[in-house]
Amino acid sequence: MEESVAAQQPFDDFEARHEGWISPREKELTAQGWTKRFTLPTMRLNEFVQVYDSLGFEVLLEPVVPDLTREDCASCQILDCLLLKTVYTRPGK
Repeated sequence: MEESVAAQQPFDDFEARHEGWISPREKELTAQGWTKRFTLPTMRLNEFVQVYDSLGFEVLLEPVVPDLTREDCASCQILDCLLLKTVYTRPGK
């Protein structure tokens, strides 16, 4: 008997699961000229903020949206919200 695809891929890819989905907040930010760059741990944020700032960009740090994290782990969702931020930039004024 063949294993199901889920059984073969227990750690499915986040991007594949949410491809094409954009949060209302992200739509709002995009309309305001912000570009989503990446999500990373808060302990590394200062480095990237300084780099983008030195290049003349405005930087916005947004919390991770719990609904977009792995559904099977509530503890992971809480940790993601506390430890991760999404970086947005737009050209400086």
